[in-house]
Amino acid sequence: MEELNQIKGNEIFSQGYKKKKLIRWFIRTFIATILYVIFWKYQWVQWSLWVYVPMNLMGLALILFLPKVLKKRQEKIENQYNEL
Repeated sequence: MEELNQIKGNEIFSQGYKKKKLIRWFIRTFIATILYVIFWKYQWVQWSLWVYVPMNLMGLALILFLPKVLKKRQEKIENQYNEL
């Protein structure tokens, strides 16, 4: 039960952590967009966009949805523990 209480206090569940990660994601995406515009004339840059976009969207999805998934799992484990 102590471990569950420690997990509840984890930084990942706080709104400040999520806000900080989103700001970093926006800055990183903005810089990448500027670099893509500047170096678009190179063929390898155009091809790298096919890798960058899915990775970037996956990172955004993790920032937005991972805390919710972890919280649901935590509640499920807590309910199982309480049933014992």
